[in-house]
Amino acid sequence: MSALRPGSRLDIVARIGGLVALSLPSFWLGTLIIVIFSLYLRWLPNTGGFVDLTQDPLANLSLLLFPATTLGLALAAATMRMTRSAMLDVLGADYIRTATAKGLWPALVVRRHVLKNGLIVVVTLLGIQVGQLFGGAVVVEEIFSVPGVGRMLLAAIVQRDYALVQGAVLAVAVLFVAVNIAVDVLYGYLDPRIRLG
Repeated sequence: MSALRPGSRLDIVARIGGLVALSLPSFWLGTLIIVIFSLYLRWLPNTGGFVDLTQDPLANLSLLLFPATTLGLALAAATMRMTRSAMLDVLGADYIRTATAKGLWPALVVRRHVLKNGLIVVVTLLGIQVGQLFGGAVVVEEIFSVPGVGRMLLAAIVQRDYALVQGAVLAVAVLFVAVNIAVDVLYGYLDPRIRLG
């Protein structure tokens, strides 16, 4: 929406909001979320720990709401800004003007031509953000007392359990490589010129 109406109020608010979300460190944002929504507003008084999804799905979602928001806000802002930039680049292309001049519906032009051609850069960013997701998860899991891979890795480092550290780092590296392979496969779907013969 921001790219389709550059310079509008929506665009200005989205760009400022994205910049603010990118600027907030996750440890500060997590603490701020706990203080505001848990202590002052008392929307979700229990913000720490973990409940299995099979035991109580509602409690699981309520406990994961704040950590997921803390972890995903900066990544979503970066994705929003990159999507806007990529779409603005594609919107100025000649084939978009031709598709519009042929009388195609504007929504169809945006969905089929603009967004699909602009997503290559965004998919690359999403592949890179997987590494940032694991790096930020260590801090967020510690703030919200969520038992996860990051917290386990931190405890293994403190206890000098080198086998567990090596295994966890290997698992994260394999996952990161698998995500990058999926990104490369997705390139071929988004742009048929990239497919190998």
